[in-house]
Amino acid sequence: MVSLKTSLNIYDNTGAVFAECIKTYGFSKRNNAKVGQYILSSVKRATPGRKIKKGSMHKVLITQSRRPLHRKDGTIVELDRTGGVLIKEYLPVGTRINRLISFEVRMNGYSKVVSLSPIVV
Repeated sequence: MVSLKTSLNIYDNTGAVFAECIKTYGFSKRNNAKVGQYILSSVKRATPGRKIKKGSMHKVLITQSRRPLHRKDGTIVELDRTGGVLIKEYLPVGTRINRLISFEVRMNGYSKVVSLSPIVV
């Protein structure tokens, strides 16, 4: 779960390294976003000479979460970091995704993001 001021790792090749959540898009009364949903974030650290600059605002699709994820079939998935991928209108901004993503991303209609990732858990 991601709420305001949560820091995220960015797992694509756009140049952004860390981002901070500045808005969740009203998915629940508590304003928490889960895996497969998107948030508005500000880039806090970026690699020099790349497309994305520090301080820019982008939508981030959450692909991993440290909070245990309970699925309907009874399995529990817990990953080591909270992270995401920069998106623009359901399409990823980068051309490569470096880490695995959760299956819930596919269920929410982000098939292009799923096709770029090496592993779907």
